Amino acid sequence: MVTIREVKSDEKKIIDEIVTIHLNTFTGFFLTFMGRGFLRQMYQSYCDHEESGLLVAEGDGKTVGFLAYGRVKLIMINSDRMSNKNTKADYFDENYQHLDFKWGYDNADSIPKKPEKFELMKALAEKLSTNIPHVRVDFYQTPEGVYFGEMTFFDGSGFDAIEPIEWDYKLGSWIKLPQKTN
Repeated sequence: MVTIREVKSDEKKIIDEIVTIHLNTFTGFFLTFMGRGFLRQMYQSYCDHEESGLLVAEGDGKTVGFLAYGRVKLIMINSDRMSNKNTKADYFDENYQHLDFKWGYDNADSIPKKPEKFELMKALAEKLSTNIPHVRVDFYQTPEGVYFGEMTFFDGSGFDAIEPIEWDYKLGSWIKLPQKTN
């Protein structure tokens, strides 16, 4: 019988077993190339951070699978893209409440309506960003459906201004990177 449970932060042996499963399962993937030490820190951070967690599947006294999870905290809606106007960007929390700041672009003249497929795009972003401490996952909603765009690890290459500055600090505080070990 297989049981599934939450991994506690002090379960180093289980986290090491999860890293081994990752290395054996995802050969040739980017995060695998980062190595055992990086993966150990990354999976440890899922246990340490209040907005994420790590589930383990155990059977016959062995670790047989795992799931690391996080959640969407920030949504960006672009408008006036692909037009002769300047691109606009508005930001929302996970419940589509407008947030009053700018990040590289001016806000739209009026707050964009919630996309019809908002919940689907949010769920897909959470699945695609599993095991990644921070990433922007882009989707496009068209009359034909929802399309995946890209995954961006350094929005604006890290150079776009965030105003007011308090939002720069707040957004930065959301990213919990693993501690460096030797």
